[in-house]
Amino acid sequence: MKKKLGLLLGIILFIYPLWVYWGINHLNPRWIAFILCVFFIVRLLCIRNMLTKAMKTQLWLASVIGIVITGSSALSANEQLLRFYPVIVSVGFLCWFTFSLWFPPTVIEVFARLKKPDLSEYAVRYTRLVTLWWCLFFLMNGTVAAWSAVEGSLAFWTIYNGSVSYVIMGLWFAIEWCFRKCVIEPRDNL
Repeated sequence: MKKKLGLLLGIILFIYPLWVYWGINHLNPRWIAFILCVFFIVRLLCIRNMLTKAMKTQLWLASVIGIVITGSSALSANEQLLRFYPVIVSVGFLCWFTFSLWFPPTVIEVFARLKKPDLSEYAVRYTRLVTLWWCLFFLMNGTVAAWSAVEGSLAFWTIYNGSVSYVIMGLWFAIEWCFRKCVIEPRDNL
């Protein structure tokens, strides 16, 4: 039951910007902040039975940050605070991926080893490069998210953080997957 509830809350929180946009336009900002805070608290309680240790840590940290941001927004009635969650998530992923570059294995290498435990040196170098490119993506995404939170309109913030960033992430993933299937795997059998 906890696993299904955790998955449902993950889906609900995935569209966080849409909830914020709708809530600010239809409810008192304190209410949408309070409702989102409850979602984050429940997700935090559901994390124990999920995923790998590293993913649990990331979800735990994202949930705690979500609780702090939405709780602070609910208490202060400051809707601007709600816009900073995507920024913090991007910074968190940037730190995680960057840390793995300094202290291998990289995040992408760990994922690659789930499929093929005995990676060649060439494949390890490739996963390191892909991890670096994800770092650049999270840096760019966090920068745009921060700008949209401070200077952008609520509509722009919602469109960028609720869809455009996901489309860019999906495109990057698809391009990397195609490149790996067409160029890297035939050479190295990754």
